Amino acid sequence: MKNKNICYSSKIVYLIASYPLLPVFSSTIQPANDKTQLTVKNQIPIINIAAPNQAGISHNHYQQFNIPPQGAVLNNAIQSANSELAGQLAKNEQLTERAASLIIHEVTGSSSSQLNGKLEIAGKQADVIIANPNGISCDGCHFSNIGGLTLTTGQPTLNQQGEFSHIRVKKGDITFRNKGLNSGSQNYTEMISQTATINASIHSKNISLLQGTNAIDYQTGTVSQITNPSLKPQFAVNITALGGIYANRVKIIATEPGSEVKLDNIKTSERDLFVSAKGKLTLGHITTKGHLTAKAPAVIIPATSEIVSQQDLLVESDSLINQGKVTAQQNMHLFSNIIHNQGESAKIEAYNHLWLQKCPR
Repeated sequence: MKNKNICYSSKIVYLIASYPLLPVFSSTIQPANDKTQLTVKNQIPIINIAAPNQAGISHNHYQQFNIPPQGAVLNNAIQSANSELAGQLAKNEQLTERAASLIIHEVTGSSSSQLNGKLEIAGKQADVIIANPNGISCDGCHFSNIGGLTLTTGQPTLNQQGEFSHIRVKKGDITFRNKGLNSGSQNYTEMISQTATINASIHSKNISLLQGTNAIDYQTGTVSQITNPSLKPQFAVNITALGGIYANRVKIIATEPGSEVKLDNIKTSERDLFVSAKGKLTLGHITTKGHLTAKAPAVIIPATSEIVSQQDLLVESDSLINQGKVTAQQNMHLFSNIIHNQGESAKIEAYNHLWLQKCPR
């Protein structure tokens, strides 16, 4: 893991009087205090973010946080700056000394976040975290001038030095639908939640998914399970036939014992795909430019599946049932106590070496 670094006041009343369209956006974006200020320009909501702390972190709290189809702008400018969405903007008066390097948007209200447009930073580029325990839905969300992106249903916390330290996930789903997500200009994209439902295409550079009720320590990079819910979700990650992930590199980790992971339409254009699940793992159409690693108690490859690794392919499981076509253009390592290669379309092929061995776990 990387270390990444409105209650209505009199000011808001003044803004409503100055900008007639603001009440519309107030129902979309509602800061929970006056440390975060909301204005509007050219029908685009402008969020003057809270002043960063000594670690460069701007921590913003909201009753509601949504991105409308026309987009929204985070003002991280210490002098006037140009915005792709809203044009020329004055500096953010909240930023008296410096711009933020990490901007956290944490929802403390009861509504999920609907991300339906572009989120842009005006001014200095920064990493962004959007945190909402009620859930996040992405339909056409994309991002500009943002270094790294984290979407989470967990609660972000800072340590005593004001540094970003943890995310704690107790519940929540991140859903992608219709127009999906495009974070191809971000250095990294993280999806951290109890579950993820992918009914649309995700285009990214380097993407990681971490699902389960976990505490993530960004100082040490460790992940630990914090609860063991009695009602486990059926799917930790579910990529349907309408969904898919297209990225340079993909990493998927699901920590909830017994919750399934179903993957389809994944393509890595440069690097590896790594998948680890604590429940049944079903693999559909997958192509990797680099290595493919899949670890789960049970791995299922249906007859309609076609899996191609242009380098090595490794599966580690208690049982492997293959009815589809699995190809490693270099070496294949299958570590499993039970291997069934069954059906007319079933094929396991390695261009170099094929290694079959009892699961070492």
